[in-house]
Amino acid sequence: MLDAGVTLYEVRHDAAMKASVVDTAPITAKFMGLHAKSAVIDRRAVIVGSANFDPRSAFINSEMVAFIDSEALAVELAEMIERDTLPANSWQSERDDRGSLVWRSGDEILMRQPTRNGWQWFQDFFLCCPPKSSISTPRHHTIIECGSINFCGLLRS
Repeated sequence: MLDAGVTLYEVRHDAAMKASVVDTAPITAKFMGLHAKSAVIDRRAVIVGSANFDPRSAFINSEMVAFIDSEALAVELAEMIERDTLPANSWQSERDDRGSLVWRSGDEILMRQPTRNGWQWFQDFFLCCPPKSSISTPRHHTIIECGSINFCGLLRS
């Protein structure tokens, strides 16, 4: 995705926005986490859902997304995304001069995926591999057109 020109961000576990977004008195979270899949199109429409860009979401979990044509919601979500992607709140994934993947947050650069600790790094490494034997080839494809946006879903028969 980076090679195609997509800008990717990953929330910082120590994000500055944690106190205002995650903490709810009397509870204070130990770290910040975000599990959201959302996009804003031209500040006019929103895509939200559970689907990832991986075979597990498409073939095993049967995850979906929704297209919402709402300028008011799109503007509000765009403002949230802009806040979430500030360097104090996120890491930006990019390629360095040699083509290696790095994570940047302001002046700070990491050469491997940011994690809270070694256990999280191990989990990220171990859980990134889907069970290839469980992924079957889809028999039918469904394409839903919403204006100039196409959503592709996979149906089993």
